[in-house]
Amino acid sequence: MSVIGLFICIIIGLISWKLWRDFLNPVFILSIEWILMYIIILFSFGYHYTNDFYYIVFSVGFVFFFMGFFVFNYKQIRKSPTVNNKISYSVTFNPYSFSFLLGIQVIIVSIIVYKLYRSLQVYYVNNLWYSIMNASKYGTYESNIIIERLRFFVIIFPIVSFAIYMLNKNQKNKFYFFLNLLISIPVIFTMSRSGMIMIIMTMMFLFLIINNYNNKKIAKWGIVLFFLIIVIFSITSIWKFFNISALENNPIKILQFSFMNYFAPPMVVFVKFLKESNSLLFGKNTFRFIYAILDFLGSDVEVVSNIQEFTKMEINNLNIVSNVYTVLHYYTRDFGLLFAFVIQFILGMIHGFLFHKVRISKKNNIFLIILFSIMMFPLFMQFFDDKYFSILSTWVQYIFWIWFLTRKKLILKVDFYEY
Repeated sequence: MSVIGLFICIIIGLISWKLWRDFLNPVFILSIEWILMYIIILFSFGYHYTNDFYYIVFSVGFVFFFMGFFVFNYKQIRKSPTVNNKISYSVTFNPYSFSFLLGIQVIIVSIIVYKLYRSLQVYYVNNLWYSIMNASKYGTYESNIIIERLRFFVIIFPIVSFAIYMLNKNQKNKFYFFLNLLISIPVIFTMSRSGMIMIIMTMMFLFLIINNYNNKKIAKWGIVLFFLIIVIFSITSIWKFFNISALENNPIKILQFSFMNYFAPPMVVFVKFLKESNSLLFGKNTFRFIYAILDFLGSDVEVVSNIQEFTKMEINNLNIVSNVYTVLHYYTRDFGLLFAFVIQFILGMIHGFLFHKVRISKKNNIFLIILFSIMMFPLFMQFFDDKYFSILSTWVQYIFWIWFLTRKKLILKVDFYEY
């Protein structure tokens, strides 16, 4: 059934190309992703092992995503531009607002860096990133609710600055962006590798969308982005798994372990999960954000962890330990597989709405351009695990800061825009 699933993904990818001819179309991007994942499991585990009926569910989920996407895009198509009609705004920061926000940014970064410095004096193991990532667990770093909330502002500020610079490449906007980025780097370095990948992806998609490149250039930059992701994943893997004695702190062994346990197993361990009898959580995953709020307000509710349980398997003499099951697992765990398909339909609608507003509509909005770009990260992570509802509180805060930092008059000075 993995071959049939692969065939379905190829067909949908071709349909999306025929309809919209846009390499930045979320359906086309997701088709490439699922095609690669089917190919990986076929080569890693063989046709006979992956011929189970359940291996078709990933392509079925993709079909639901495509149907949701189609809701907002069934009437209009967008052909790839042959001439670069760059999106441009006469936009910059209000200098007084920027100075105030920059001051807040410097204060927040300084507090975080100071607290981490104090923690590193007590706990430092092998490398800086690993020690920082575990500072609150093994070190003396203590989070503060206000500082931790404003950390999201520090992350989003350079992203918005980059979008403004791309829209209006004057010296002032260039200075604002590089200043923002330089100040935020210490906090960005404290993020998980998925967080760092999110920032790289968001900026790359902003670059491609605003420059309105044709598909040939998009493909070239897509290859660059792919290699950047591999580099970040590889470096952080070496930093993260240095303490596994069996790997002898050997970079080659660590990378083999990382790629085998993160890229090959998700579909396989999800199928294993489906074939076992598991009790349902009845919304504790999907509505975890609401449960967390109720718990904060003092209600007696259980807030489940967003870190999934590990599964151990031996396939073709390969020992696999993984806790990533693709995007379907998080919702299937709540109400079953059909519910996961419904969620995929809803996610398709969200991406379809943003695609329509950013790539088809001629009235572009800087807020929606940034939102479309940053939402490419959870789309990319669908092969891995869920990065939508599982981190909904994070998205609420990201979206708030994107909205706030793109307010005209209060934060931005905008004279006109053109497409």
